Amino acid sequence: MGTNIDELSRLMGFEIGPEFRRQIINEMTATGEDIRAVCAKRAMPFMAILNDSGLFKYEGEMITPQQWEERNPLGKYGRIVIIKRRETI
Repeated sequence: MGTNIDELSRLMGFEIGPEFRRQIINEMTATGEDIRAVCAKRAMPFMAILNDSGLFKYEGEMITPQQWEERNPLGKYGRIVIIKRRETI
């Protein structure tokens, strides 16, 4: 299949063990789903804390939530939690 543990760890966002890797591969094989969809079911959403300009730090760069959606390794399956300051009157 060609997917190695480094790629699966990148998709999950943390180093995964051999048993977890087997579970992901087995589910992908059994269901025929995209590997990113299978990983997204198990991965925690990315937490973004926005600054006053609506940007947050991702991989050493300040980006918008829309840019994250284009860049995240899970593609359209990725989930993000956006935290921003409440505006006061």
